[in-house]
Amino acid sequence: MSNPDPSFPTDSARQIDGIVEDAISAYTAPGYAVGVSRHGKPLFTKAYGLANLECATPTAVESVFRIGSMTKQFTAVAILVLADQGRLSIDDTLALFLPEFPRATEVTLRQLLNHTSGLHNYTEYLTFQAFSRVDRSTSDMVEHIAGLSPLYDFDPGTAWNYSNSGYYLLGAVVEQVAKVSYGAFLRTAVLDPLSLHDTAFDAAEDVVPYRASGYDAAPTSTSRYCNTGFTSESVAGAAGALRSTVGDLLRWHAALQGGKLISPTALTEMTTPAKLKNGQMTSTNSRWPRTGRPYEYGFGLYIQSSEGKDRFGHGGSINGFNCSMLTYPQSGTTIVILANANGASDAVVEAVTEAVLGSSPSKP
Repeated sequence: MSNPDPSFPTDSARQIDGIVEDAISAYTAPGYAVGVSRHGKPLFTKAYGLANLECATPTAVESVFRIGSMTKQFTAVAILVLADQGRLSIDDTLALFLPEFPRATEVTLRQLLNHTSGLHNYTEYLTFQAFSRVDRSTSDMVEHIAGLSPLYDFDPGTAWNYSNSGYYLLGAVVEQVAKVSYGAFLRTAVLDPLSLHDTAFDAAEDVVPYRASGYDAAPTSTSRYCNTGFTSESVAGAAGALRSTVGDLLRWHAALQGGKLISPTALTEMTTPAKLKNGQMTSTNSRWPRTGRPYEYGFGLYIQSSEGKDRFGHGGSINGFNCSMLTYPQSGTTIVILANANGASDAVVEAVTEAVLGSSPSKP
């Protein structure tokens, strides 16, 4: 547990306490960690509930959660770092790095980054859960994705559809260019320069201090939860394999906005909504999670302007964990929610956001 900064409104802190405690009482998740910062300064970081039910271990601000698809923005930055170094261009075709991949000459890295590649999402098949229980090499996974049927849902650049396949392949591109594993490149080129020491490419065998356990809902059991099923992070890869903490994620978005790692041009590319080949924006067939409002997509970030509030961010779900992170650039506010059960952060992120921005002296 951590005390709020004195400048953080007491009413907002009380509202957040009530929102999260009610969510725990409703069995949305055993534990939560919540963080709020403004202009890079942490104003509120607090933990609630239990990180582990069997040992009755309280959740701590230092608790480490798997963050699922929130990984995608880290992968996007890894590609942009390589682009800033002149080692690739985001408009290169996939064929330059994975020449044997079907139709690789038609797909650009930009299209992989903004989900307009047309690649079918490999996690959508009914057999995925069993497939994901076994460790896989990058080459095995690339071969698996290449063998999907259908492999493309539409011609590259002609539509938008969320695809973990594209982001896994971006991780393979990083490895081809950097000549080290995705996790190793991320550590040396992205995480260490920003002192994000609690963020890493996860692996089940890692001994991680303050690691939170993941759970699924089990309404008929005494505890109302069961231990989540195993999924190999090697299968999630650059699409969803990272672990992190509230503190690291607040620092991450502060560094991203502050230009501490990628060039202003690269940041603009990352936060610019995707366009299709015909010039059409993607919001016509996209809706922000839970709110149903239209959104655009940049590189690893949802982008939305609604009611005078611009925001970008992403959520993440992986077995037993759910997270959300939103940044409001006009006020410099970032909100992070981490939870150790599927779907849990979605239940509270909009309510917490309203509590924070509704009483903020610099409401966007």
